[in-house]
Amino acid sequence: MVTGIIFYIAYGKRISGMDDDAVIIAQKAAEGLSEAAMPGFSWLDFFPFARHIPSWVPGTASKKLAEKYLPYVQAMRDKPYDEVKAALDKGIAPPSLAASLMERNRKKYGGTDEEDLYDKVARSVTGIAYGAGADTTTSSCESFLLAMALFPDVQRKAQAELDRVVGTHRFPNFNDLENLPYVRAVVMETTRWMPVTPSGLPHVVISDDVYNGFHIPKGTVAVPASFSYTSFKLVLTMSLPESMVQTANYIPLIDNAHRICDVRTGICYMIQKTIQTQRNSGQIGSLERTHLASDVGEQLPLFFPSLHRQDGSTSRICLGKSFSNNTLSIFIATVLHAFDIGAGIDASNRPVELRAEMLGGLVAYVPPVLSHNLNTLLMHMPFWKAYRGMSRPA
Repeated sequence: MVTGIIFYIAYGKRISGMDDDAVIIAQKAAEGLSEAAMPGFSWLDFFPFARHIPSWVPGTASKKLAEKYLPYVQAMRDKPYDEVKAALDKGIAPPSLAASLMERNRKKYGGTDEEDLYDKVARSVTGIAYGAGADTTTSSCESFLLAMALFPDVQRKAQAELDRVVGTHRFPNFNDLENLPYVRAVVMETTRWMPVTPSGLPHVVISDDVYNGFHIPKGTVAVPASFSYTSFKLVLTMSLPESMVQTANYIPLIDNAHRICDVRTGICYMIQKTIQTQRNSGQIGSLERTHLASDVGEQLPLFFPSLHRQDGSTSRICLGKSFSNNTLSIFIATVLHAFDIGAGIDASNRPVELRAEMLGGLVAYVPPVLSHNLNTLLMHMPFWKAYRGMSRPA
């Protein structure tokens, strides 16, 4: 679903399914990028002159990787773009990002020396938009399914809110999200609980700096380590009446760590004492998560004020963050409203063992043994247990 939406926006074409050539090519290209972009993977990060060493020399794994995946990257960038260009020449191209950029370039740079340059820019922009958005948002969708299967109590609370706000005879839409604070919290906590890019994107210090007495020279590689800073345990101390706090009707507002919201009324309250942080007991190697507990004694595996920032941490913030958040939000709301999510049954008629872990390189994903990939998402995903039914009894 996510891949299809992004591809349609970028190129104006509906893909036939997960076995579509465009999807397969993009998956292979993303696989190579995820592996190559891991911090410290390549000697080229530290010894740029090594790019001149032939790929047959031992120790040049990065060049071998580039040669392996280059055809997929080029095909992902060029094939759908050229199809749109051919359709535009015939006057039959549907609206799309690629078509809009082509028309703009032809009007502004047609017949000039810059026409070819800006055509290459448009080609790369659409390819990046498709390639960068498909696997990251898909990863968050998989993480959400895993979280709901592991924490059924959270799932029930979100479903109850959907039943109350949306009703049982239609699907939620974007206008409903404003009145679904608990569901919005699920969306934000999904991206914090299992970060799409656990190591973050490497950055480079652009000038000498000093931090807490440490000198950081210009050119130093800085790794954000998203998984580390999103895996703190947050302990809340609130000066609210005990009867109010223990009802568990209050959730922290993700965009403001010092405010909480009554999910029944939408009224917000200030947290009058400071938030204390402690290290999570999760094992970084396997990306395992443990429950987070509040100081009022109730186990709350999700819904603490998020340290989330998966859309970039510098001025180069992700341009697709709004699109990704909207897609993930409506996906989560719709799936929760239509399905009960739980461990499925394997070939031996035993429940599938679910674990809070992810695999991958730059972009993390739920292990295939759990997700069965996304090509059979709505039919055979092992997290799906039963269709709730839009007209079920209240």
